[in-house]
Amino acid sequence: MLFDFHVIKWVDRGNEDIHLISSVTTSTTTIKKASRSYINRSRDAESHRGFALLQSMLYHSQEITTHYWLTPLLSFMVRHPDATVQAYFWFLQHLDNQLLCSAAETSLACRTRSFMEDPWQQRRLVYQDVLTEPGGVNFAHYWFYRLEFVLWHQQVRQSEEWQRLRLTAKNSVEHISPQTPSKRDDNRADQMMDRFGNLALVSRSINSEYGKLVQQAGVPP
Repeated sequence: MLFDFHVIKWVDRGNEDIHLISSVTTSTTTIKKASRSYINRSRDAESHRGFALLQSMLYHSQEITTHYWLTPLLSFMVRHPDATVQAYFWFLQHLDNQLLCSAAETSLACRTRSFMEDPWQQRRLVYQDVLTEPGGVNFAHYWFYRLEFVLWHQQVRQSEEWQRLRLTAKNSVEHISPQTPSKRDDNRADQMMDRFGNLALVSRSINSEYGKLVQQAGVPP
């Protein structure tokens, strides 16, 4: 029941499927004296936006078959079934910081287990070390998704556009200032080429589309 009430699901919104935490209702239909019960998920309920968006960030940034973050979150919910959604959100922020931004001294599975035993533990964070290195296309996708969430968290109260932010699947780390610039490029990064600030996580379809636009523009090599 906690999973149904508090964990994101894919919800059909007509022209797209999106992540939502939506209310669940049941209905009963009688056909030829036989009753059947159905579970209905609301399409328009979108409360607790931050909690849902953080889950969506973790969903997209972690291995699809090993969503380790979900186990300690559910464990925390089971231990505190009457806590508010805001309390669950605070715990998930703590879990994200301490589990996925900390030093990998043991396997992710082992570290996840430790947060079930000691949920509020503090670990040595490494994001400053990681993000200041010239990682290039080897930067984990997690850091790009996390940046989107942090920007949303800081800006959502300032602009309606941020309230409509959706996190989508992206799988290609690309340079903003290109590694092989053309004669028309005036945004060359040089020493900052492989730094995090000169990189973006995009979908392969978008990357291919940009490449075609460059070709159509007749940009010389």
